[in-house]
This record gives sequence, structure tokens and C-alpha cells, in this order.
Amino acid sequence: MPSSIPSIETYILLIEAAKGIMKLIRIDNNLILNNIWRKSNKASVKSGSTVEGKFGHLK
Repeated sequence: MPSSIPSIETYILLIEAAKGIMKLIRIDNNLILNNIWRKSNKASVKSGSTVEGKFGHLK
């Protein structure tokens, strides 16, 4: 019999879909950051002064 309250399975599917979307967004951000890092910090060697150093914790 149909009910208006979504089942637990529906919530699990929504959570899994959200996790997948977050992973895709994270991958896109890493690609963008890596491109910026390559273009703007070729000469910089000091740790923490590069884009990678500042945003490395996002990976």
C-alpha cells in the first residue's frame, strides 16, 4: 500500500547520489587548482606558497 512518507531506501539513495555529486565536484576543483598551480607557481618552490600548499587539504 502506498504511503506519503518516503521509505528508508529512498533516503539512502539520495545520500549516495549526493556523495557521488560531491566526489565529482571535488575532482573538478582539484583539476582547476592543479591547472592554476601549474600556470602561476612554476618558479615557486617554497612549501605553502603555492596554490597546492594552500589548498592541499581539500583533496
